[in-house]
Amino acid sequence: MKRFYIHTGEQLNEGEEKHSSKISSIDMQRYIYEQIDFNLPLEHWDKLERSFADIWNNRLGIGGSFYWNSIAQQVYQDILKARILLTEQKVTFIVNLMLSKIEQDGGFLE
Repeated sequence: MKRFYIHTGEQLNEGEEKHSSKISSIDMQRYIYEQIDFNLPLEHWDKLERSFADIWNNRLGIGGSFYWNSIAQQVYQDILKARILLTEQKVTFIVNLMLSKIEQDGGFLE
């Protein structure tokens, strides 16, 4: 089965990856906790990060276009479904921090 790079249509060789840069979830967590001035329990962070990673890695896919606020809204909906008490404003702030870090570093979430 042939694999192709979504941006250019270039065929990939066996085992070849175009985006080998992965964003460490530990580095991301550290970055977020350094930037926020409110309490964020680890179980809330875990759910928020899993939701964001699913949207970023799976729903958008490589080269997917998006609006920053739409990702924040999707993450917030996941947070609500999980019955986590975190305001939409805080979720949006955290998601924007995550997007800023990805923009700076590039790559995919582990």
